Amino acid sequence: MSNRCRASLVTAGLMWIPILRDGLDSSPPHFALLTATLRRKALEARWANNRGMSRCVFCEIALGTTDPALVAYRDEHTVVIPCLTQRPQNLGHMLVLPVAHVPFIYDVTPVLAAALMTTVSRVARAVKQSTSADGIVVRQNNERHGGQDVFHVHFHVVPRFENDRFNEGDDRYPFGLVEIARDERLRQAERMRSVLRR
Repeated sequence: MSNRCRASLVTAGLMWIPILRDGLDSSPPHFALLTATLRRKALEARWANNRGMSRCVFCEIALGTTDPALVAYRDEHTVVIPCLTQRPQNLGHMLVLPVAHVPFIYDVTPVLAAALMTTVSRVARAVKQSTSADGIVVRQNNERHGGQDVFHVHFHVVPRFENDRFNEGDDRYPFGLVEIARDERLRQAERMRSVLRR
């Protein structure tokens, strides 16, 4: 979280935001309404601090305001979710993103870089194990001409299989991506949680 955003939260009296662990809210049940309100206000404060920035879907996910059941892993700095679009030949494609809004890799601090790469490494091992993949691809794109489509840093961790034609044909990556049903992404998130807990 940027100092500017943190200062706004302190000013607004919103510094306490419960942390989600394993995709589940660890707060007592009677805090549910308060928690949702605080998350919404924190998200609004973050948007206000990013002048001119439209709402960021990854910020919503990181703050737990959008479909928290899809969060496969969360720590202080990072969040892991199944990718909405995946190649049918490479199911289990995960995204690793920072909790803080950081648009490009050039803006990542050394502390955040260490946290991101630690999580990417853990998730790569977990994806390989949970999908029985023959290999893993890690991709990270920056700016429109670099192929970035959501302007919040994120890493793609994609399982690879022998003869999956990942880089070949009309359905090569990223052209062969299809939207994956929420139920399947929920199963993928649960498999990730299960492997990462070991």
